[in-house]
Amino acid sequence: MNDYRIISHPNRLLIDHSHSVRNLMISQFKKIEPSIDTQILFGVDSENLKTMINAIGLFHDLGKATDFFQKHIRNKSVKKKLSSHSDIGAIACANYLTEKLPLKNTYLAGIASSICKNHHSLHQSIMIPLSLWEIGDKTLNDKKKSLNSDFLSELSKHIEIPKIDENIFVKHFAEWITKIFAKKDISLFILYSYLSSLLTWADRMDAVFKDLKPDFENFKFNGDEVDLYRSKMKFDFPKNENDRKRNEFYDTTVKNRNSSFDIIKGRTGIGKTLAYISLALKSNKDRIICSLPFLSIIDQSADVLEKILTCNNMDISENTILEQHHLADLAYRYSTDSFEKEFSLNEADLLINSWESKFVFTTFNSLFESIFTNRRNTRFFRLINCAIILDEIQSIPPKYWIITNKVLKKLVEGGGTYLIYSTATFPPVYIGNKIVKDIPSSTNRYEIELKHENTLTLDEFKTIVLRDFVDKNYIEEKKSILIVMNTKDSAKETYEYIKENYTDLKLYFLSTNLPPIIRRERIEKIKNETEKSVLVSTQLIEAGTDIDYDTCIRDFAPLDSLIQTAGRVNRNNKNEKSKILFLKLKKNENSLPFSNYIYDPVILETTVKILNNRRLIDEKEIYLMSENYFKEIEKKGKEADSLKLLRALEKIDYDEISKFRLIEYQGRKVSIFLELDKNAGEKWKEYLKMREEKSSLEKYAAYSSKKRIFRSLAPYTIEYQVKKEEETMLPPEVYGYYYVSREEIGKYYSEETGFNTYEGADCY
Repeated sequence: MNDYRIISHPNRLLIDHSHSVRNLMISQFKKIEPSIDTQILFGVDSENLKTMINAIGLFHDLGKATDFFQKHIRNKSVKKKLSSHSDIGAIACANYLTEKLPLKNTYLAGIASSICKNHHSLHQSIMIPLSLWEIGDKTLNDKKKSLNSDFLSELSKHIEIPKIDENIFVKHFAEWITKIFAKKDISLFILYSYLSSLLTWADRMDAVFKDLKPDFENFKFNGDEVDLYRSKMKFDFPKNENDRKRNEFYDTTVKNRNSSFDIIKGRTGIGKTLAYISLALKSNKDRIICSLPFLSIIDQSADVLEKILTCNNMDISENTILEQHHLADLAYRYSTDSFEKEFSLNEADLLINSWESKFVFTTFNSLFESIFTNRRNTRFFRLINCAIILDEIQSIPPKYWIITNKVLKKLVEGGGTYLIYSTATFPPVYIGNKIVKDIPSSTNRYEIELKHENTLTLDEFKTIVLRDFVDKNYIEEKKSILIVMNTKDSAKETYEYIKENYTDLKLYFLSTNLPPIIRRERIEKIKNETEKSVLVSTQLIEAGTDIDYDTCIRDFAPLDSLIQTAGRVNRNNKNEKSKILFLKLKKNENSLPFSNYIYDPVILETTVKILNNRRLIDEKEIYLMSENYFKEIEKKGKEADSLKLLRALEKIDYDEISKFRLIEYQGRKVSIFLELDKNAGEKWKEYLKMREEKSSLEKYAAYSSKKRIFRSLAPYTIEYQVKKEEETMLPPEVYGYYYVSREEIGKYYSEETGFNTYEGADCY
C-alpha cells in the first residue's frame, strides 16, 4: 500500500486536505469569536469549542486512509461497505474528545462524532448512530486494520491519534445522550448546525479550490450609502405629502436604531425597503442576509440596493450583491478596484450557495430550510454575527412563529447577530420588549366594504357583482381594478368572463400556472402600464409587489392577506379614498367557499371574529385590528407544531426536524416544462443530453453542471398540483418533467392564462 501517496480527492493529498479543512474552520470561527458568547449560543466555552473544531477538521476524512478507499478513488472495484469512510473518522473524533474535553463536557464528543459520521449524508437523529454504525461488524474491523500507518504518523504531527476503538464510544454513548436530553435547550442544536455547516463548507472549499482558495477582500460598507443616495436623488425636497411622510418614516426609523434588534412596522408604500437597507448597512456587520417570501420582491429589493450602490460609485458584482434562489444564474464575478475574476461553474455554485457576498438576497425557504433541515448545507454558519433582514415576517405560517422566533433570538442573544423585521402587520410573538418603529399617519388611502356574511356562487359573483363593479369603476369612472381570487381556477374563470364581455378593456392575468419568466415579464409590464387596466390574479401579488390600482375586489382571506392586497390599492396616495370590496365566493351551491381550500379554518374564523360584522373599515382601523387578530391567533393553540419542533431541536432529532415545511402541498405536485420558445428548446436539449450521456467532468464540476441545467429549465417550469381527475390529462413524462413540446403548446398552454390540462381541444 505504500507504493502510492494517500489522497482525499484526485490530485489532493489527504493530509493536505485534512489540514486545510481544519484551518478553514478555525479561521472562520476566529473571525466571529470576539463578537459572540459561545456559552449562550452553543452551550460550550470558546476553548472547548476550538478543541472540537480541531478534531472534526482533522479526523472527518480519516477513513479515506484505508486501502479500500484508496482503491475506490483510483476507480478500482471495491465493495461500497468497505470504501465508505465516515465511520472511522467519527469513532476517532469521539475517542479523542473523550480524552481531551473536561469530564462535564465529554457528551459533546457524541455531537462531534455524529457530525463526522453524517458529513456526506443526511443528518440522522443523534439518538440512533449505534445501529447505523454496525458496531462489531467485521467490515469495521477490516477498515481499521487497513489504515495506512504512514498517514497516521503524518497526521500525528498535527493531532494526537486516539485508539480507533468503537467500544470506547459504546461505553459512553448512553451517558452522552442522557446529558444532551437533560439540557432542554436549543443551544446544542445550534452547535450541531454550526459545526456541520462549517465542516461542509470547508470540505467543499478545499475540494473545489485546493491551495488556490480565494482570499476575499474584507471591505465593509460605510453605512451612509442610503443617506448619500437619498441626498443625490433629492429626497430632501418632497414633491407631495406622501413623499414628506416617507421622509418622516425614514428619519425616525434610522434615528431610533437599536444595536441588535429592530422592527420596522409601517404601512405599505411608506418606504420600508430603504429603511431596512439603511439599518443593515449601518450595522457594520461583515455580511447582510435579506430574506423575503417571494422571488418578485427579491428582484425589487435587489434593484433598490443596486441603485443605491451605483449612486455611491461602487462596483456591482456577486461579492457585493448576491441573489441566491432556484432561478438565479450560477455565475459569480469577484470585483474590486484592483482585481477582477470570473469563477468557473462549480466554483460559482459553491460561492453562491455559501452566501459569499456582502449583501445576500434569498428566500424564506432558503433561510429557514438552512436551519430546520436534515440536509447538509454550507450556509447556517453564516447566520452568526451578521445582519438578518426578514421582510414580510407575517408570511411565516403561525404554527412556526414560536420556533422561528426562538432560534432567531438565540442568534441575537449569543451570536452577535443583528435582526431586522420589516412588515405592515406584525405577529406580536416576534416583538418581545423591543421598540416598534411605527410612524403614526393620517393617511387614509382606502376603505374596505365588507360583504362576506353571505357566500356567492361564482356565477352570481360574475353576473351580479362583477359586472356592476367593472361598469361603474372602469367604464364610467375610468379607474383601474385589481381582482384577487383564492384559486387559479376561479381567477381564470373570472378573467375569461371579463374578456368575453368587455372587448375594449385592457386586461391582465397572473397566476402560478404561468411560468416564472412570463410572470416576471407581465408584472414589469403592469408596473409600466400607462393606460387604466384590470388585473385578475391569485394571491401571488400580495406581499411587496410594487403595483398600484385604483380599486379592488378580494375574495375572502385571512386579515393579514387582506391588508397585503390592500397595499396594492392607491399605494402612492394619488387618488381620493379608494374602495376595496371584500366578499366570500364559492364554485356552486354545493361547494365550500374557495377560502376553505386555501387557508387554515382557525385563521379564517379569527378573521370573521375580528371583523365583527362591520360594514366599512378604513385603512387606519385595519392596521389596529391586525394587532388583535394576531393575538387571537396566538390564543388558538397554533403553537403545537412549534412546541413539537422545539422538543426535536432540544434532542437533535432530525427525523422530526426534517418535517419542517414553510409551504405545504396537498395532493401530488408535478413539474411541467413548457417549451415556449427557441431558448426553452435549447435548454431542453441540453437537459436531455445531460440525462442520456455520462459526464466526463470531475465530481463537483459535474454536480454544478447538472444544477446549472436544472436552473436553466426553471424559468419555463411550473409546479402544478394535480387533481385526481387530471391524472390522465397531463403531458407525457420525460426524465422527471411533464414535457410540453413546442408542437404541443397549443394543447396545454394559453399565452394569457398559462398551463391547463388537455381535454381534447386547443385552448386557442
